[in-house]
Amino acid sequence: MLAVVIVSYVKAADEVNRVLDAHRAWIHEHAAAGTILLSGRRSAGGGGVFVVQADSAAAATAFAATDPFAAAGVAKHEVYDFEAKAGALLGGIARR
Repeated sequence: MLAVVIVSYVKAADEVNRVLDAHRAWIHEHAAAGTILLSGRRSAGGGGVFVVQADSAAAATAFAATDPFAAAGVAKHEVYDFEAKAGALLGGIARR
């Protein structure tokens, strides 16, 4: 299954920036492993979005909690799980 994770900053920019390098490293590590399929900043600012592949909604939520932003308490993560049924990327996503 897939999940969209909406990240929203809950602390000031200077606090977020202290954790930014660790967050980016975490994103890159898990993108290379195939867990994070897409990620990026929200166009309006205030946070970001990533799409993960996980075995369950609970697993996606637990995974999001390992983001350094979550561990440092500078952002909240909202997890929305879904089953992909159509789309240009669907052929490249392994089904779990």
